[in-house]
Amino acid sequence: SVTIPSLNLIDVLGYGYYPDFTSFQLDGKKVNINVLTSSFSPITRRLVISTENLVTLSNYVNSSNNRFLLSWNHQAISVVL
Repeated sequence: SVTIPSLNLIDVLGYGYYPDFTSFQLDGKKVNINVLTSSFSPITRRLVISTENLVTLSNYVNSSNNRFLLSWNHQAISVVL
């Protein structure tokens, strides 16, 4: 038997918005994001979502659609010229 690890890190490149780390939901249920290990840089437009056991992948192996939905709110980056 193989143990499927959890998904602990998601790295989003080219993300042009300020994420609201308090608004994250996994399949419509609130999930707490570790703000000490997660980050966003408006300069590099890199969003790092790092939370232990963020998604328990084994929960989706035998489900009907094998998918999960992680969603959150964000705000646009203001550009000052």
